[in-house]
Amino acid sequence: MKRFFAAMVMLVLFFCETACSFSANTEKPKKNGPYPVFAVDSVAAFQGGFIAVRADGFSDNSAILRCAFAGKDYGFFRVSGCFVCIVPLPFKTKKGVFPVIVFSDNTIVFSDNVVVAAKKFPSYKLGKFKPLPKKILTVIEKEKVAVKRAFSGGAKKSYFENSGWFALSLSEIEETSSYGTKRIFSNFAYHHAGVDLKASVGTDVFAANDGRVVYAKENYMEGKLLIIDHGAGIFSVYMHLSKFLVKKGDFVRKGQPVAMTGKSGRTRGPHLHFGIKINGIYIDPLLFIKIANDLKPRP
Repeated sequence: MKRFFAAMVMLVLFFCETACSFSANTEKPKKNGPYPVFAVDSVAAFQGGFIAVRADGFSDNSAILRCAFAGKDYGFFRVSGCFVCIVPLPFKTKKGVFPVIVFSDNTIVFSDNVVVAAKKFPSYKLGKFKPLPKKILTVIEKEKVAVKRAFSGGAKKSYFENSGWFALSLSEIEETSSYGTKRIFSNFAYHHAGVDLKASVGTDVFAANDGRVVYAKENYMEGKLLIIDHGAGIFSVYMHLSKFLVKKGDFVRKGQPVAMTGKSGRTRGPHLHFGIKINGIYIDPLLFIKIANDLKPRP
């Protein structure tokens, strides 16, 4: 009986060690059988943030890999020699400890626990939002449908496998309103789903990565709005532009001038609203670019 008990203890310790050995930022990731090296970057694992899962040393089709988190599945995309899965965390995500599980077909090849932290964003009051005329509201609703349609038809495979990680959309970056800022009116409130970047009218706006233009049209609220589909569920968004340099259907390259900044739509002055939407959720675009560029393939 003592030998049996000792064997069970060793077995439990083995599984605990295996489950914990992949913890990002604390221990070096290890191979799990014939599968690649996995690692989780949880630096941005907070409400309104995201989780990045990387797989190195995997040459097979990424379509067989999927990541499960909080009851949803997310695909991997290949870029710069490794496979990456981005799990977006909406503002209303519950804080706590959650498992991240990677499957190859129906086989679990990696798991780790991630702590999702609470996040308090800055806020400021804007007074009362004046109701818009019914005619304008009808226009806005039609525009929302068109934008939703643009987001729904994205390419499954990434366009940026060979162009590398995402880049900044302006040559100089100065935030005037950060991602997640809570804008409070007397009758409602909302979180800012992108970043506002300081720019005078006519400043060149660059494509964040390779992709196809799926929307280039002037809307009432967003002004001249440009949306680029980068594939793999990732879109970049540029608002309040003064001029389009590309049109819907064009394929663009990372760093290519695609528009000029302006003050079109509902805005108080010239600037660029820049956003990144992944798997249906807007995330912090500047933090995404920073962390994504840190996800270098391992030697």
